[in-house]
Amino acid sequence: MRRIQRIFALDLGSSVLRLCVDGEEQVTSVPSVAAVNSSGAVVARGARAHSMRGRAPAHVDIVHPIARGAVVHQQLATRLLYASLRDSGPRHALKDCYAAVCVPDEATPLQRRALAEVCHEAGLSRVRLIPKSLADLVGLGLPIHEPTGALLVDVGVDRASVSMMSMGHATLTRTGECGGRSVNLALIRHLRTAHGLTVGDEAAEDAKIRLRALTSADEHILVRGKDLTDRAPRSQLLPLDEVAVVTGAVCDEVARLVQSALEDSPSELAHDVLDRGILLIGRGALLPGLAGRLREAIDIPVHQVGLDGTTGVLGAHRLAQGAAQHERERGHADEPSDYVPLALT
Repeated sequence: MRRIQRIFALDLGSSVLRLCVDGEEQVTSVPSVAAVNSSGAVVARGARAHSMRGRAPAHVDIVHPIARGAVVHQQLATRLLYASLRDSGPRHALKDCYAAVCVPDEATPLQRRALAEVCHEAGLSRVRLIPKSLADLVGLGLPIHEPTGALLVDVGVDRASVSMMSMGHATLTRTGECGGRSVNLALIRHLRTAHGLTVGDEAAEDAKIRLRALTSADEHILVRGKDLTDRAPRSQLLPLDEVAVVTGAVCDEVARLVQSALEDSPSELAHDVLDRGILLIGRGALLPGLAGRLREAIDIPVHQVGLDGTTGVLGAHRLAQGAAQHERERGHADEPSDYVPLALT
């Protein structure tokens, strides 16, 4: 019998790769981005590649191998994952391991297969794909076997996902193309039209992150860019209450998804949500105006939880620990029935 040496949990996001190893429940987060030159060679990855956005020379492209929860550049995704696994410890430990990997609930069979192949090619011997909504539920410490409804709202980089959960399954999922990048584009357009300031995506992303830390409507941040008229460097004060108006379209789209999920769910589950409230998870939960817009539009309590974005990978890790323990108790580890065969995923 092969002994399980290590337990991995992975969440390969569009902007961040999160990894949790063994029983530590400490999450390593690495930007899921690489800098690739004109010959196809990777010149930087992770945090260094992220810092090159907007600053790289013309012959270097900044590439995100994961987009909208799906693998769009398989070879590059494999290289980034391999490097992260190598940093976590000796490669030989990957042979006898259990790896639980978060996958979007709405992922197609082809997308699931591509994700599993990336994990396999990076060296992981046995992999189980875990629905992201289930992993989030476990990561939040909520019961997964009870017949009680829970509505999870996750605003990611590329999209927003709304899942109605009951007994460990997503009974209904709604997704929309409204995420962090939509907010960046809205900020760029607003600064250009209202303030005559041109900024890039990197500056917009930095502004969005700093805006999340503001607590009062009259607080503001300083945004640096170039004057639209003379192209000279210039700064602009941007108050929080102004940004809440700018991001209103994104907030309204998320509210529409939530409303649609509640309308199409059984009344019993909808009533459970009325009692428990909406669970707004991840870093996108801090989007200025989002929680208030949801409360106003749907008149249901909104709870901002799991704001560091690690609930999914932590939940997957706990599920992996339970599955590994079950395998040990059964006494055979060669081909456990609850693993997803890599070649068939």
